[in-house]
Amino acid sequence: MKLKIYYDPETDTLDIGNGRPGNDGQPVAERLVAFFDENDEVVSITLENASEVLAPFLKERIAEQYPNIATSILRDEGQTL
Repeated sequence: MKLKIYYDPETDTLDIGNGRPGNDGQPVAERLVAFFDENDEVVSITLENASEVLAPFLKERIAEQYPNIATSILRDEGQTL
């Protein structure tokens, strides 16, 4: 199965799905909405406020794998590692 990932910067939402149609969606956790097919199987999820939720994780992963890039990004933001 091939997943499709789409980020919308205007709404700051990250959508991950398998391309199959789903229902209107049901909140399953804070900022997380799941969409189900007619068999109640998850076909996609939407993460609301994605940049806010993922920023700490992404900064940590970038810092581990690319310390020079992370230092540069954080310096531009007025932060340090």
